[in-house]
Amino acid sequence: MSVIHDPVVTPRASEAPAAARQARAHSGFRPDIEGMRAIAVTLVVLSHAGMATLAGGYVGVDVFFVISGFLITTLLLKELDRTGTISLSGFYARRAVRLLPASALVLVATLAGAWFWLPSTRFHSISLDGLFATFYGINWRLADEGVDYLNADAAPSPLQHFWSLAVEEQFYLVWPLLMLIYAAIWARRRAKESPEEAPAPRTGGSAAVRSGGPAPAQRNGGSAAVRPAGSVPAPQGWGNGPRPAGPAPAPRAAASVPVWPGSPAPAQRNGGSAAVRPAGVAPAPQGWGHGPRPGSPAPVHRAAASAPVRPGAAAPAPHSRGYGPRPGSPAPAQHPRSLAASRYPTGEPRKEIVAPVVDKTPEKKPATRVPLTLALIVVAAVSLGASVTQTESAAPWAYFGAHTRVWELAVGALVAVAASRLSRLPGPFAALLTWAGVAAVITSAFVYDEHTAFPGTAALVPVLGSAAIIAGGCAAPRGSVAGLLKVKPFQLIGRYSYSWYLWHWPALMIGPAALGREPSLELGLALSAASLVVAVLSYHLVENPARNRPSIKASAGRGIAVGLVLSSVTAGIAFGAGRFTPPVETGEAVPDPTSMLAKAPDPRAALQTLLAESARRTRLPSNVRPAPQSAATDQPVIYQDKCHLEYEIVTADGPCLYGNPKGKDSIFLLGDSHAGHWFPAVDAVAKKRGLQLYSRTKSACPAPSVQVYNSVLKRAYKECSDWREKVLDEIAQKRPKFVVLSSNGGNGDGLVAPDGKLLDKRTVRDEFWVAAWTKTLDRIKKAGSVPVLLLDTPWPPNSTPDCMVTNPKSTDKCGARVAEAFYEPARRKAVAAKAASLGAKVIDSQGWFCTAAVCPPVVGNLLVWKDGSHISTAYSAALTPLLNASLPK
Repeated sequence: MSVIHDPVVTPRASEAPAAARQARAHSGFRPDIEGMRAIAVTLVVLSHAGMATLAGGYVGVDVFFVISGFLITTLLLKELDRTGTISLSGFYARRAVRLLPASALVLVATLAGAWFWLPSTRFHSISLDGLFATFYGINWRLADEGVDYLNADAAPSPLQHFWSLAVEEQFYLVWPLLMLIYAAIWARRRAKESPEEAPAPRTGGSAAVRSGGPAPAQRNGGSAAVRPAGSVPAPQGWGNGPRPAGPAPAPRAAASVPVWPGSPAPAQRNGGSAAVRPAGVAPAPQGWGHGPRPGSPAPVHRAAASAPVRPGAAAPAPHSRGYGPRPGSPAPAQHPRSLAASRYPTGEPRKEIVAPVVDKTPEKKPATRVPLTLALIVVAAVSLGASVTQTESAAPWAYFGAHTRVWELAVGALVAVAASRLSRLPGPFAALLTWAGVAAVITSAFVYDEHTAFPGTAALVPVLGSAAIIAGGCAAPRGSVAGLLKVKPFQLIGRYSYSWYLWHWPALMIGPAALGREPSLELGLALSAASLVVAVLSYHLVENPARNRPSIKASAGRGIAVGLVLSSVTAGIAFGAGRFTPPVETGEAVPDPTSMLAKAPDPRAALQTLLAESARRTRLPSNVRPAPQSAATDQPVIYQDKCHLEYEIVTADGPCLYGNPKGKDSIFLLGDSHAGHWFPAVDAVAKKRGLQLYSRTKSACPAPSVQVYNSVLKRAYKECSDWREKVLDEIAQKRPKFVVLSSNGGNGDGLVAPDGKLLDKRTVRDEFWVAAWTKTLDRIKKAGSVPVLLLDTPWPPNSTPDCMVTNPKSTDKCGARVAEAFYEPARRKAVAAKAASLGAKVIDSQGWFCTAAVCPPVVGNLLVWKDGSHISTAYSAALTPLLNASLPK
């Protein structure tokens, strides 16, 4: 249906073709989305800088995911509507030129900063991070390391933030391919439904209908004037020339001219309509501006609408191309016959009727969005389900994994697919939707923290909030949040958001070491501000010039070539840098104390002498072992044998039998990783005494019968309780000679009361801890075994290997003062007293590590701690004589 205006027929906006509506839905720059970027990156940066009130600022990454899914899908749909296909080479070329120049610069700069200022013990790992980040796979590396308990206390990588970019690019390896398949299927379906014939052209004009005359034949979509009987019909077709033996065609006109009786019809081209002119009148020029025929009067100019020339009326306005008379020139004189022909024989003026023209030719339909919508819904549902499930079982994989994050990009893509419908939302509702979305994002940033089980269902709040902002903005309503997001500060920060995100994290991780200061909120904010300045510079000097360079944009092949070159160079730098770790200055070699302690008549006295000497030493021995650079891989054999169980595992694959497997009696080693680091010494004792040793250790799972919270899993550690019960049942069955128990003396990530709540008060926690030890010791005693409580070892102030390579000439800075070396000293004493009262053998190892005042980081040439809490295998083995003398006979 059309609305009739005299004399122009104009379709209603709401009845515009579907393809046109979709084209409008694929709008250009959205300032509200630029403002969303500003909010997202600000939340992330402030959270990383240490602002406690914005501990949940990590939701900014989820906002980025939704924005990315919307924008990229919008571009792909726009290309699909325009060309009927998607150029994969063009898509990946644009991605490479857009992302890689800035990311490659940040990667190389971060590697350089890490080489100069961070401990050399970390550089090999950071260089591997750089290699994985270059090829957008670092998220899987971080997920794998996140479930490794021994890496739990390691400092974050300065390239860790590249994980979110990796998730996006992994999604875009698949999503354009799926859309291309969808386009091919739709094209094949269209080919089957449509006959193979050349379609007639359509025009959107209208025609003046002369009353009393039959309707003329007309071309697809065009309009024609009704001519009187006997007049010659206008020629039809594409306007490629006259019919055989016919008159030469006049050029095309967009306007329609009245048909006068008794005159032959002029030829016309596609898209225009013609009227029959009076005999003797030269035809009007048509549209292309080639000028009138020789000897003809001034031409009538083309108009955008179709309108008959009435007698005495002014000439139509000249066409925008400027062909014909200039504005203000007199109208061309009309032929006398045309004046007479404008009236009926009775003298009455002929009436002109402007009527709508019904286009019976089927409009070319745009590709239906239903398959895409269904595919996105399936992807989002499966991914969200995996996110919820894995957040409960393996939080690092849920947090960093692409499979648990793609639903967030799919939500943004769904908004893009529905953009044309969303543009017709009622204004007030759309505005309210945008404000509700902003409230959801900001609220989650303030409410969430490091204890929130994320992503899981918690991610629904920022993701749906972001989708609401974009969806409401499609209608461009008044009073929406776009009015706020359009202000200049939001637009500027949004423009630099990608660069700022790239630079802020390396600045926060490397800056304190480079400045020689301890991390703090004030320093974090200052470094974040400095990184914004660097981001602005890199945007204008590197990022923007690279993506707008005409020589690169000239072809997709060049863009891809630039990406390959940048990736290859960056990967080569990362790989080569890992082989050239910064050197560490060392002092003279010192004797190995292992053999000396084994031969000493009084190992304890000999060790005290060594501890006193080592406390006075300030240089790192040249023959230290393990070397600080390789200390991270120093692990007892139970780790390689998978007998030390990680978080999700409850049952080991094998018997985990050590010592003398053929021995008649057996002993057990039970506890967490702080029991596991005693394995070398306990195993040596078992071999020496001919005892079977069953190693039963599990990460972050203490020996006392207590429910603990696990910050990695973001929930109560039920696998720990299940495993501990199985081991205690096994002890009751095997009835070993004695059981060596040891555990982390702190609270770990927190103790959980029977009602499922975390215990906050220290006195309550202490009582709870003592009661839990009592339960475990009673179970062992009832099995007929002797419980041996090996009290927890002292803790260094920080990572010993990192400290040693940072201070090779003043290693005394890396030692622990006795007053600060033990977690919860009051609880430690209370547990020891209770265990002794229950008949357990209590071994306090403080004298094996410390003098009266200090616990040195190196004893002889042995590194005492391999990280921030676990003793090295070499030092554990060296303590075998002292442990053997302390264990029950």
